[in-house]
Amino acid sequence: MSSEVPNTNYLWCSVIAKTLEKCGLEEAVICPGSRSTPLVYGFARESSVEATSVLDERSAAFFALGMARTSGKPVALVCTSGTAVANFLPAVIEASESGTPLLLLTADRPSELRNCSAGQTIDQVKIYGSYVRHFHELPVPENDLSLLRSVRQQIAFAYDQTLGSNPGPVHLNLPFRDPLPPIAEKDFIPVLARSDLASFTKLPAAKLEAASTTLDLEGAFAAKKGIVLIGPCNLASNERATWIENVSAFCTQLNWPVMADALSPVRLSRVSFPGLVGTYDLVCRSSSRPEVPEAVIVIGDMPTSKVLRQWLSEVEPELLIVSKMNRHGDPVAARSKNLYHDFGTGALTLLSERGDGEYKKAWLNIDAAMRDCIDSEQQSISDLEEHRVAWSMCRSLPTNATLCVSNSMVPRDLEFFATPRQSEIEVFSSRGANGIDGILSTALGVAKDRKNTYLLTGDLALLHDSNGGLIGKGAAIDLTVVVVNNDGGGIFEMLPVSNCGPEFETYFGTPQSVDFEKWAELYGFDYCPISDWEQFESEIAKSVAGLRLIEIKTSRKNSASARKKFIEELVVEL
Repeated sequence: MSSEVPNTNYLWCSVIAKTLEKCGLEEAVICPGSRSTPLVYGFARESSVEATSVLDERSAAFFALGMARTSGKPVALVCTSGTAVANFLPAVIEASESGTPLLLLTADRPSELRNCSAGQTIDQVKIYGSYVRHFHELPVPENDLSLLRSVRQQIAFAYDQTLGSNPGPVHLNLPFRDPLPPIAEKDFIPVLARSDLASFTKLPAAKLEAASTTLDLEGAFAAKKGIVLIGPCNLASNERATWIENVSAFCTQLNWPVMADALSPVRLSRVSFPGLVGTYDLVCRSSSRPEVPEAVIVIGDMPTSKVLRQWLSEVEPELLIVSKMNRHGDPVAARSKNLYHDFGTGALTLLSERGDGEYKKAWLNIDAAMRDCIDSEQQSISDLEEHRVAWSMCRSLPTNATLCVSNSMVPRDLEFFATPRQSEIEVFSSRGANGIDGILSTALGVAKDRKNTYLLTGDLALLHDSNGGLIGKGAAIDLTVVVVNNDGGGIFEMLPVSNCGPEFETYFGTPQSVDFEKWAELYGFDYCPISDWEQFESEIAKSVAGLRLIEIKTSRKNSASARKKFIEELVVEL
């Protein structure tokens, strides 16, 4: 490769890639295309950023989302112009709602080729609307040192915005004229030599120190009868231990019962939360539940449980919502206040302790009784019923496993039946916008560079992201996918629409009748069909390298009926 810079586009993108490297960027996901060629070579030749090529833009974006969630660091996404840019949108929405740092670098046509029917050209300016934290369109590249300085600072600013006080996706639109490949322009003399790139892109170092916050709770929050709610929360692996330690210390001071969603970092960390209540969805259905709390503190998002939310709307306690996301976080329209605080970077200490333990004890007693009923009933299920999958899986996962969870019925079964463990399991989910798109791609991103990663999903969610399977082909990724195959949308069987005529099966059940053994063969997954629970728990407990698909075939209608009956009997028994 020549030691000289061949053209203006190459110089421009070399500065971009090198600046991002100096900012701390470690990973980029690049989709094939012509207009983005200068960016591709900028990353490939002028930086040490690890770049992964992914064919499908939607899958690529969710793959990057999974990587960014585990690392807590921005991942760059590069694509060509046109509809390629639009295909990033579902993952951008999820990243925005979940506060995941993504840096979108979309190539574009220059202004003279816009709005004139030029091919592969759409309006990309602010295409992601309010879902990005920051948007900027860079100028068309020029061989000008002052412009390169401006580009360097715009790139550094954009990177910082992905990690700001309200972290999330950032979009930079980059127009390019020909020549796009790194071919020599006649008489081109670069204003910056390759040997100067490292010094030119060097930026001041900055270090932010975490701070502890002291909180003085007054009024209802000084009451003895209160509860703590902890909903789904995606934490980077390197902040998980600190977050749990700080939240645990805060909850210990409160001395209130802690009700944690199965998708939170808490439900499967009983050792850190002796006041943990996991069966609250079922308890809230019962007339035997403890008396109404005077105050509720929500950490992060509200738990998934619709029953819990309805109960809170009815009893209307005062709410304090503690979240690092600078947004309105009260979906039940309670008398609420927001406190912006990140337990991953600092502790939150009360001036004095709160509860006397009696209210917490009442919740723990009823939770223990409900847990005994659940364990007894689940153990007695011999048929392959869907609602036992979550219970058996949480009991059988190896220590220090990572569990990715799809949306729809799967997280609800976890919410109902997931068994707390003494050994911690790291949980990742896409509960920002709750969509089923990109589930496999996100899980592959989470699994990159880690062992013992599992995805629990339904058949429709897996098929919706079949293109994600291309990411794993030939890659050194370890992921076990557990697909609950009921040939359709199981969650709709739990809703009143399931009783609304023959149209239900076509428009809501939507059976696909896919042979998952052939699907696994197509995408390079080892295939394992399940015949009984002993085999399932044994397979889950194994630490297996590479890609594996475990299929549990169930009857959608029988499972829905059994689940409803099971829940009703538990509530009556309580």
